[in-house]
Amino acid sequence: PVQDIAPDSIQFIPKVNSAPDALVSVRLGAREAGKVLAGEEIELSGFEDTAEALTEGKQVFIALSEEAGDIKPGLWGIGHVSKAGHAISQGRRAKYACGIAIDLLFDSPLPRSEFLEYPEAYTAPLLIDTVPFNPVSPLEGRRAVKIVKALIDKVPSREEEISALFPKDFMDRVKGHEDYLQETPVEYGKDIRPQTERKEYRPLVYDTPFRSPWPLNRIIFGAPGTGKSYRLEEDRKLLLGEDRGYERVTFHPDYSYAHFVGTYKPVAFWDKDAKKSSITYEFVPGPFLRAYTAALESGRSGEPRPYLLIIEEINRAAMASVFGDIFQLLDRNAQGSSQYPVTASEDVRKFLASTLGGEPDDYPRLCLPNNLLLWATMNSADQGVFPMDTAFKRRWSFEYLGIDDNEEAWEGKTVTIGKGTHRQRVEWNRLRKAINNFLSRSGIAEDKQLGPYFISMDSLSPDLFPQVFKSKVLMYLYEDAARQKRGALFSESLGRNARYSDICKRFDEEGVGIFCSSVVEDTAPEHF
Repeated sequence: PVQDIAPDSIQFIPKVNSAPDALVSVRLGAREAGKVLAGEEIELSGFEDTAEALTEGKQVFIALSEEAGDIKPGLWGIGHVSKAGHAISQGRRAKYACGIAIDLLFDSPLPRSEFLEYPEAYTAPLLIDTVPFNPVSPLEGRRAVKIVKALIDKVPSREEEISALFPKDFMDRVKGHEDYLQETPVEYGKDIRPQTERKEYRPLVYDTPFRSPWPLNRIIFGAPGTGKSYRLEEDRKLLLGEDRGYERVTFHPDYSYAHFVGTYKPVAFWDKDAKKSSITYEFVPGPFLRAYTAALESGRSGEPRPYLLIIEEINRAAMASVFGDIFQLLDRNAQGSSQYPVTASEDVRKFLASTLGGEPDDYPRLCLPNNLLLWATMNSADQGVFPMDTAFKRRWSFEYLGIDDNEEAWEGKTVTIGKGTHRQRVEWNRLRKAINNFLSRSGIAEDKQLGPYFISMDSLSPDLFPQVFKSKVLMYLYEDAARQKRGALFSESLGRNARYSDICKRFDEEGVGIFCSSVVEDTAPEHF
């Protein structure tokens, strides 16, 4: 099987003899790998930045990081540096070489899974399944102690041989009292940090007395600037009455199920034994799971309250991928809870138990309670959005905001624009409607037109409005809504092929005079 070993598939992790302060990984090719497994001395060459770490006599851990033919990955043995690291080429990226002799090979490799209860050994670079491009990984000496401790625990028949390879002071550290290294049954994904006492399990209530005046699964859609987010925010205040009890998230093309529901992530914690901050992996909930657990906690209280998850721009992500099996929960029964619960994953069950109390087996299924509401906004006119399939749509209540809904607050709001003889006062709402009238006559759909909140009310000042209008309204018309109608929308004096920069300069001078006569007439600017 030697010739079947892939190049760069062997790792060497050197460590200092007595009190190691660094480990370094170096990858080997097939020829050197074959010699290693045959117990022969080898020479490594072509690696970078490790000469000072590869001193003569230094022990090295030997591991195969990926399967190669009949040879399985894992930790294979221990060797030492027989020829110190030395430069073989100079320059900005110098190359080095060294010699390695084999001291001990195990009968079979120890795969990474064997080190689960030894977190510092489990996360060592020599046991990771992939090798970096330049495999040089600084590694504190504490990790070497844990690796040797794990080897002795796992291969007790070789303890005497392993101990003979290291100085006494180092082995004293290995065999010293280390509570967190004592062998205990640990499952993958289990939190290795000190645990607080788990709360007692209390039955969940999915059909609470709460009844919502709004649909539980609700999507508000409409043209840009119609006030979709504003409508949800106002309804949120009416529903909750205070600034808590909700989560808000914005979907985007890279948003995924792991973001929405939860996934394992590296987190820092204080290692009281080492008296320093360390890193471990734990399940971190996403906005859906946080909202779900909050609603369940409230639902089993004496006075259940609603909990709201607001999703902005729901169709900017691949919804079927983001929701995954949660999609099935959107079917609600007459009381408002999920009609068809789904099986909870092991990770989710553990999280629910740690948050709500009890054991993971107390949470075999997920079911939306009727006090959890999902509200979203959607703009189907924007470029780059994802389509929404019929099955997904069927599970939501859609509410359309018309192009002139919520315009009352804008009535009479004017701004001064233009210079010299073109100085004029215009009402934003009339200008917006005038542009929309042109778009309608040109056959452009309503969801491409301008809502009253296309710009903010704060921008209606002589200092802000010109720049806001150019960067938002003119850019949108030029690049999107009126892209095929530029020659008709803008004044003939600009020409049919006017550049965006020319239009902006003319707007600073002439105001609404840059538009065609029908838009100017409908706007009715007041000159002074």
